[in-house]
Amino acid sequence: MSDGVCQLLVKQNPSKILARDYISTYKLLPLYDINACYICQEDLEARGFSADSSFILPATVIPADRLRRNLADYDVILTF
Repeated sequence: MSDGVCQLLVKQNPSKILARDYISTYKLLPLYDINACYICQEDLEARGFSADSSFILPATVIPADRLRRNLADYDVILTF
């Protein structure tokens, strides 16, 4: 959601802005049985990207209202 959608795009170079390398972190998610990644469609499009963009991991792009409904079904939500 929000600017976080940019963290999932390929060809990042976080060292240029002295930011943390999230790409390595995301590759570990399956080890913790985290198998679903959702991207807010409206936030992605507001930043000039689309569902056809290349992401660093398998992700499902869904509208904000559906994302909110999906999140309401979970007991634990991790945000990065």
